[in-house]
Amino acid sequence: MATATKTAAAPMKVAQIPKAGADFQIVEREIPKPGVGQVRIKVQACGVCHSDVFTKEGSWPGIQYPPVPGDEVAGIIDEVGAGVSEWKQGQRVGVGWHGGQDGTCPSCRRGDFRNCRNLKIPGISYDGGYQQYMVAPVEALAPIPESLGRRRSSAAALRRNYHLQRAASRR
Repeated sequence: MATATKTAAAPMKVAQIPKAGADFQIVEREIPKPGVGQVRIKVQACGVCHSDVFTKEGSWPGIQYPPVPGDEVAGIIDEVGAGVSEWKQGQRVGVGWHGGQDGTCPSCRRGDFRNCRNLKIPGISYDGGYQQYMVAPVEALAPIPESLGRRRSSAAALRRNYHLQRAASRR
Protein backbone atom coordinates (compact mmCIF):
# COMPACT_ATOMS: atom_id res chain seq x y z
CA MET A 1 0.00 0.00 0.00
CA ALA A 2 1.78 3.15 -1.17
CA THR A 3 1.26 6.44 0.63
CA ALA A 4 3.29 8.61 -1.70
CA THR A 5 4.98 8.30 -5.07
CA LYS A 6 8.51 9.43 -4.09
CA THR A 7 10.79 8.16 -1.35
CA ALA A 8 13.85 9.41 0.48
CA ALA A 9 17.02 7.32 0.66
CA ALA A 10 17.04 6.33 4.34
CA PRO A 11 15.21 3.24 5.58
CA MET A 12 12.76 3.16 8.49
CA LYS A 13 11.13 0.36 10.46
CA VAL A 14 7.45 -0.44 10.05
CA ALA A 15 5.08 -3.03 11.51
CA GLN A 16 3.11 -4.37 8.57
CA ILE A 17 0.65 -7.20 8.06
CA PRO A 18 1.64 -9.35 5.05
CA LYS A 19 -1.83 -10.83 4.48
CA ALA A 20 -5.20 -11.06 6.17
CA GLY A 21 -4.99 -13.00 9.43
CA ALA A 22 -1.19 -13.06 9.50
CA ASP A 23 1.06 -11.89 12.32
CA PHE A 24 2.77 -8.51 12.24
CA GLN A 25 6.15 -8.29 10.52
CA ILE A 26 8.82 -5.72 11.36
CA VAL A 27 10.43 -4.72 8.08
CA GLU A 28 12.41 -1.84 6.65
CA ARG A 29 10.93 0.49 4.05
CA GLU A 30 12.11 3.70 2.50
CA ILE A 31 11.01 6.88 4.27
CA PRO A 32 8.07 8.25 2.23
CA LYS A 33 7.98 11.73 0.74
CA PRO A 34 4.74 13.71 1.08
CA GLY A 35 2.78 14.44 -2.06
CA VAL A 36 0.61 17.44 -2.88
CA GLY A 37 -1.62 18.34 0.08
CA GLN A 38 0.19 15.94 2.42
CA VAL A 39 2.68 16.12 5.28
CA ARG A 40 5.19 13.61 6.56
CA ILE A 41 4.96 12.98 10.30
CA LYS A 42 7.75 11.65 12.50
CA VAL A 43 5.65 9.35 14.68
CA GLN A 44 6.15 9.80 18.43
CA ALA A 45 3.26 7.61 19.60
CA CYS A 46 0.55 5.45 18.10
CA GLY A 47 -2.26 3.91 20.06
CA VAL A 48 -3.47 0.37 19.62
CA CYS A 49 -7.14 0.41 18.69
CA HIS A 50 -9.83 -2.17 18.02
CA SER A 51 -10.06 -0.89 14.45
CA ASP A 52 -6.55 -2.27 13.87
CA VAL A 53 -8.20 -5.70 14.03
CA PHE A 54 -10.06 -4.79 10.81
CA THR A 55 -6.70 -4.40 9.12
CA LYS A 56 -5.07 -7.44 10.71
CA GLU A 57 -7.95 -9.80 10.00
CA GLY A 58 -8.92 -8.33 6.61
CA SER A 59 -12.48 -7.62 7.67
CA TRP A 60 -12.67 -4.13 6.11
CA PRO A 61 -13.46 -4.17 2.37
CA GLY A 62 -10.74 -3.10 -0.04
CA ILE A 63 -7.64 -3.39 2.17
CA GLN A 64 -4.52 -3.79 0.05
CA TYR A 65 -1.78 -5.85 1.65
CA PRO A 66 0.71 -5.33 3.23
CA PRO A 67 -0.74 -2.36 5.13
CA VAL A 68 0.72 -0.58 8.14
CA PRO A 69 -2.06 -0.21 10.77
CA GLY A 70 -2.45 2.63 13.24
CA ASP A 71 -5.10 5.34 13.36
CA GLU A 72 -4.24 6.97 16.71
CA VAL A 73 -1.08 8.85 15.81
CA ALA A 74 0.81 11.69 17.47
CA GLY A 75 3.99 13.16 16.06
CA ILE A 76 5.86 16.10 14.60
CA ILE A 77 5.58 17.33 11.03
CA ASP A 78 8.90 16.41 9.45
CA GLU A 79 8.23 17.64 5.91
CA VAL A 80 5.39 19.38 4.07
CA GLY A 81 4.30 18.56 0.54
CA ALA A 82 3.54 20.95 -2.28
CA GLY A 83 0.53 23.18 -1.76
CA VAL A 84 0.61 22.92 2.05
CA SER A 85 0.64 26.33 3.72
CA GLU A 86 -1.41 25.95 6.91
CA TRP A 87 0.96 23.43 8.54
CA LYS A 88 4.66 23.91 9.28
CA GLN A 89 7.67 21.69 9.81
CA GLY A 90 8.19 21.05 13.55
CA GLN A 91 4.48 21.42 14.43
CA ARG A 92 2.98 18.73 16.69
CA VAL A 93 -0.03 16.97 15.17
CA GLY A 94 -2.33 14.01 15.59
CA VAL A 95 -4.15 11.81 13.11
CA GLY A 96 -7.24 9.84 14.14
CA TRP A 97 -9.79 7.51 12.57
CA HIS A 98 -10.94 10.30 10.24
CA GLY A 99 -7.98 10.29 7.89
CA GLY A 100 -9.34 12.58 5.22
CA GLN A 101 -12.21 13.02 2.81
CA ASP A 102 -12.66 13.59 -0.91
CA GLY A 103 -14.40 16.97 -0.59
CA THR A 104 -16.60 16.25 -3.62
CA CYS A 105 -19.33 13.80 -2.58
CA PRO A 106 -22.77 15.02 -1.45
CA SER A 107 -21.89 14.58 2.25
CA CYS A 108 -18.66 16.59 1.90
CA ARG A 109 -20.41 19.34 -0.03
CA ARG A 110 -22.78 19.67 2.96
CA GLY A 111 -19.79 19.78 5.34
CA ASP A 112 -20.60 16.30 6.68
CA PHE A 113 -17.05 14.95 6.29
CA ARG A 114 -17.55 12.04 8.71
CA ASN A 115 -19.99 10.52 6.25
CA CYS A 116 -17.84 11.03 3.17
CA ARG A 117 -18.54 8.41 0.55
CA ASN A 118 -14.77 8.03 0.05
CA LEU A 119 -13.60 8.46 3.65
CA LYS A 120 -9.89 7.81 4.18
CA ILE A 121 -8.82 5.82 7.25
CA PRO A 122 -5.18 5.59 8.36
CA GLY A 123 -4.02 1.99 8.42
CA ILE A 124 -6.77 0.99 5.99
CA SER A 125 -6.87 3.56 3.15
CA TYR A 126 -3.20 4.45 3.54
CA ASP A 127 -0.37 3.37 5.84
CA GLY A 128 -0.95 4.32 9.46
CA GLY A 129 1.21 5.07 12.47
CA TYR A 130 2.89 1.72 13.21
CA GLN A 131 6.00 3.10 11.55
CA GLN A 132 8.66 5.69 12.23
CA TYR A 133 7.38 8.14 9.60
CA MET A 134 3.99 8.36 7.95
CA VAL A 135 2.39 10.51 5.27
CA ALA A 136 -1.09 11.94 5.84
CA PRO A 137 -3.39 14.35 4.00
CA VAL A 138 -3.69 17.76 5.67
CA GLU A 139 -7.44 17.33 6.25
CA ALA A 140 -6.62 14.46 8.62
CA LEU A 141 -4.46 16.58 10.95
CA ALA A 142 -5.32 17.98 14.36
CA PRO A 143 -2.89 20.29 16.19
CA ILE A 144 -1.41 19.10 19.48
CA PRO A 145 -0.50 21.81 22.02
CA GLU A 146 3.13 21.86 23.16
CA SER A 147 1.87 21.78 26.76
CA LEU A 148 0.84 18.12 26.39
CA GLY A 149 3.46 15.47 26.94
CA ARG A 150 4.00 12.57 24.55
CA ARG A 151 1.93 10.10 26.58
CA ARG A 152 -1.16 12.32 26.65
CA SER A 153 -0.82 13.77 23.16
CA SER A 154 -2.18 10.85 21.14
CA ALA A 155 -5.47 10.60 23.02
CA ALA A 156 -5.87 14.38 23.18
CA ALA A 157 -5.29 14.79 19.45
CA LEU A 158 -7.85 12.15 18.64
CA ARG A 159 -10.50 13.71 20.86
CA ARG A 160 -9.80 17.12 19.30
CA ASN A 161 -9.95 15.65 15.78
CA TYR A 162 -13.27 13.99 16.58
CA HIS A 163 -14.79 17.17 18.00
CA LEU A 164 -13.51 19.32 15.12
CA GLN A 165 -15.01 16.94 12.56
CA ARG A 166 -18.27 16.76 14.50
CA ALA A 167 -18.51 20.56 14.67
CA ALA A 168 -17.74 20.85 10.95
CA SER A 169 -20.47 18.37 10.06
CA ARG A 170 -23.06 20.50 11.90
CA ARG A 171 -22.42 23.57 9.78
